[in-house]
Formats: sequence, C-alpha cells, structure tokens
Amino acid sequence: MLSALLADRKTEGLRFGRHNVMLGDIVHAIAENIGFRPAGSIAETKVAAYVSSLWQKADVLHWTDTFQAHTRVASFVPTLTIISVLAVLLIPFQALLALLVAVVGLAFAIMLLYADVPPTHRGKGSSQNVVALRKATLQARRRVVFLAPLDTVPMPARWISLRRSVLMLTLQVALLLVAVFDPFPLVNLVHNVPIAWFTVLPAGFFVAVYIAESVRHRREYTHGALSHASALATMACALDDLEQLQHTEVWAVAIGASSTHAGILDLIQRYPFDGQSTFFVTLAGLGRGTFCYTVQEGYDRGRSVDPLLLELATEMSPVVNIEARVSKQSHLLRMLLRRQYRAIELTCLDDTGFVPFQGHARDTAEMVSLPILERAVRACVMLVKSIDALN
Repeated sequence: MLSALLADRKTEGLRFGRHNVMLGDIVHAIAENIGFRPAGSIAETKVAAYVSSLWQKADVLHWTDTFQAHTRVASFVPTLTIISVLAVLLIPFQALLALLVAVVGLAFAIMLLYADVPPTHRGKGSSQNVVALRKATLQARRRVVFLAPLDTVPMPARWISLRRSVLMLTLQVALLLVAVFDPFPLVNLVHNVPIAWFTVLPAGFFVAVYIAESVRHRREYTHGALSHASALATMACALDDLEQLQHTEVWAVAIGASSTHAGILDLIQRYPFDGQSTFFVTLAGLGRGTFCYTVQEGYDRGRSVDPLLLELATEMSPVVNIEARVSKQSHLLRMLLRRQYRAIELTCLDDTGFVPFQGHARDTAEMVSLPILERAVRACVMLVKSIDALN
C-alpha cells in the first residue's frame, strides 16, 4: 500500500506551494540570510516571521503562540566543581559531613543525567511557536503533529553527550567511596603524591570542561542549515503536499526555544493532545549523513518509539531509503516519549549517532544535500497518508 502511494512521485526540484519557492531557497533564506538564531533572539523571531509567511503562501490556517521562557542553558560544571572540592577537603576533618556532601553531589549528577528539562539561567526572554493547521475533509479521527526547531543549537551535542555525563557520574561515585573509606592508605601507596592532587584532579576536570564550553560558545558561529533550517524546509514542503486528507488533520509547528525545551512544553501544555489519536513526528538535523528514523532515544532506552509508527516507517524504508537508528540527541523525542505520547523522529546521523556539523561554523546551506531533503519530504507525506488510510 505504501509503495503505491508515492513510489512514482517525482521530487526533483521540489517547490513549495504555488509560489515557486524552491526547497533549497527556504534553507538558504533561513541559514544564510538570517543565520545564527539563539533561543529568544531577534533572529529567531525573524525565522518565525519567515515561516509564517510560508504558511500564508500555502493558504493554510496558521497562528503564532508567544510565551516567556528561559532561553539559555546553564552550565552545571561549576556547581559540580564546588561539591567535589568540598567533599574531598572535609574528609580529614568531618567524615560524616563529607559523606553527606558527596551524596548531594551524586544526587545532583543523577538529576542532571535523567532530568526532562536542562538547567537554565534565571533570566527570561520572549519566544514563539508558529503553528499551521490543515484540516481533514471529513470528520477528523486522528492528528499528526510535525515539529521542527526554530532556533540553532547553542552547543554541539558531542560536548554534552552521555559519555561526559557518565564520566561526571563516575567521579561523583568515586568521591562517595573516598568519603566512606579512609583515603590516606591509598595515597601512601603512591610515593611523592600529595593529597592535594586528589582535590585538584576532579575539580580540574570540571573547570577544563567549563572553559572549553565557554570558549566554543563565544567563538563558534553556526548558520544552522543542518540544525535545523533543513527541517523547517522539509516540514513546509510536506504540509503543502498533504491536501485532501479524509480523516487526519495535520499540524506543523515550528518550535521556539527548543534548546531549553520551553517551546515543546508550551505546546503540550497549551493544547492537551489526545495520547491515542495524536501522532508526533519530530524533524531535526536533516540534510547530511544517513537518513534514518529513530527507533529508540539514546538517553532513555527504557522507552521506545510507538510500534505503529515503527511499522509504518519500516514499510516505507525501501521506497525512501531510510534506516533505523538510535539517536544520542533526540531531545524533542525524549520529551514526548516520557509523557507517553506516540512519536517518532526523522533525522540524519553520522556513524557515531550525532547530527553532522551540529553547532559548527561549517553548518551552511552548501552542506545540505537536497536529494536527502526530498526523500525526507516523501517520507513525511507517505507516513501521514498511511495513517490517514488506517481504519
């Protein structure tokens, strides 16, 4: 059934609507004409206005939901540094207090590792979600919600990967063991190594990571073509293709402040979507690497993608040449799965499970492969039409 839907559809030179806006032109307008767009910035607002103009050209119902939210992710490295140093310094004097401090540090590291929402700065800014709605021709039985981020990624996911989180967690466990057991026999085994090194090394690691993050955040400029102008272009062209659906309404939401999860939280709080009849499709990092659908969120292996969506994605894989992968940075998908929503993600990953060039200066429009975006549009359209064809 799926192969018959779009197998013969020609996608070369795919255009948006009746206004001859090329798929590549949308990516260029966002990534090159606007460029770097942090959450809550004027540049993010410009992209929101541009996306709104696309919905207007497509002649679909659309609106903008504005909200106040934290727009910057805070670094937790200094806090862990202070806790680590304090725990070790208290060992010779107050073993029980050192144990308490180490337990607090361990609990803090675990909370950061498994928290739904990343830690943010106290300052708030204004952001927005741009929503478009294409209604069903008959009574709507199901709803498909496409999600694509408006803002660029402030820090590459490789810098905040699970490996570093596990390393921080390991250091906290080590400090806990040092607080429980007397460290001095361990120190005496190593000649000419003062106890100060056991204080400096954990703190030094956190300080080095913090400096590296700060330098990269200040110096790196990314156009955000792969992350995530290409996803916005794919969503726009897919929505324009999805006409005359009988029993499925389609939402296309450009998510603001996605890096702090503020936009997705505002969306699911503002609109109480039914958990059984609503299907979420998140689009992120499209245009380079292996085109794939996420079968599992890398940070939360206990929750998998909805079985029906997996079945439909597997069935269309020979037509659009899409693979099944585990992603290490599916932050929007993670939020949805943890709230028991039916969701899947379409993305492009490298061999290590990350979006190529994320947060990098080379993330320009020239790095985007238009044939991959055309396959992504076909995948989105096929997925929705398959859902609409369900009994």
